[in-house]
Amino acid sequence: MPKLNEFIFNIRSIIPLNNQTHLLSNEDIHRTLTNLTDHQVISCVDYFPSNKSGQCHFYTYPYTMVYYENITNNFPGELFKCVQSVTLFDERPFEHTFFMQIAQAFPFLKELT
Repeated sequence: MPKLNEFIFNIRSIIPLNNQTHLLSNEDIHRTLTNLTDHQVISCVDYFPSNKSGQCHFYTYPYTMVYYENITNNFPGELFKCVQSVTLFDERPFEHTFFMQIAQAFPFLKELT
């Protein structure tokens, strides 16, 4: 793709846990994406033992989407000026400090589910 000047992405993948001995970490994701230097890349890897699955979410920052799905307690923060809709998902309960972080990160939030 010789005319591609900018690559902006928002990727979330589900990871089935089938007795893996090595689980992906945020550092593993960052090592994989070292050649993408146009934007900062943020990653968040979460595991849900009772569901026998995990999720890997990585995206370019600044984040330009109007939605952010499946935020967990492991949410890395930052400022998201375009996001208006957020969904939450985790096996662990969300605490007051987490919601304070959400309020600061998403100043234009209209919907939280």
